[in-house]
Amino acid sequence: MVTGGVVEVSEDLTHEEMQWWEFAMSPRFDDKPTVAYRIVTSPVLFEFVQLISNEALGGPSAMRWRSGLPARSMGHFSWTANSGNPKTAIWHPTGRWDIRVHRRGGLDLITLPLTPLWPGFVIDTTFFAALAAVIRFGWRWVVRRTRLARGRCPACNYPVGTSPVCTECGEALAVVGVPWSKRGSASAGHASAPSADEPV
Repeated sequence: MVTGGVVEVSEDLTHEEMQWWEFAMSPRFDDKPTVAYRIVTSPVLFEFVQLISNEALGGPSAMRWRSGLPARSMGHFSWTANSGNPKTAIWHPTGRWDIRVHRRGGLDLITLPLTPLWPGFVIDTTFFAALAAVIRFGWRWVVRRTRLARGRCPACNYPVGTSPVCTECGEALAVVGVPWSKRGSASAGHASAPSADEPV
């Protein structure tokens, strides 16, 4: 079902798994889960848990898929009344956005984790938005600093020499060789200095 993961079979269910079963299955069945199948991929990007009640008799079963990095942000939840035969078991998604797709020639369920998980969804969205901003603006900052250090316009990369303004695109520049933190004072001093043709 999931490649690259380790399957763990346990009869010791966690408190969180029992709560999840009560929430998903109690309105439909009185059975309690007796065994848990757990799969976690490596690296930890995907998690699958299936809880089964009376596995030998093919009792009710519920499964949960959760994925995301760095936090679990998307999930899928399904249940079936008969887990004895995977080819005849009909799984019912419980999430509003979950998608159920059947394979050809069988009733095996293919699921897509489309239910947002909180607060993981907020954490992942914030993380990747911040990462994209760092890449976008950080790269631009590096390019501008490199061009200025080479005596070129940071906007269009045109050679400007010692000119305070780019003669190609009109970008206002600092005096070449002056740090960015002192650009304003350097430009003001350059503008107020008298020229050689003016009387002193």
